Amino acid sequence: MAKRNQFCALIETVARFLHARRIIPNYKTLQAYVDNPGRLRCDWAIAAIKKVRIELGYEDLGEQLDLPI
Repeated sequence: MAKRNQFCALIETVARFLHARRIIPNYKTLQAYVDNPGRLRCDWAIAAIKKVRIELGYEDLGEQLDLPI
């Protein structure tokens, strides 16, 4: 669990670093900055990316993907 929290903290730090350099933080742009890019596809890593993207204004909490049922 501690490693997961460290990885999520790294994701948030790198995302803010990229944002400061006018690079949109996403899976593709974060890959170069983490030791194991495959972990970015885990549910908890995706949640960390989404959380920081919301904080930085790249996503809207009310934004939903409309799919026909």
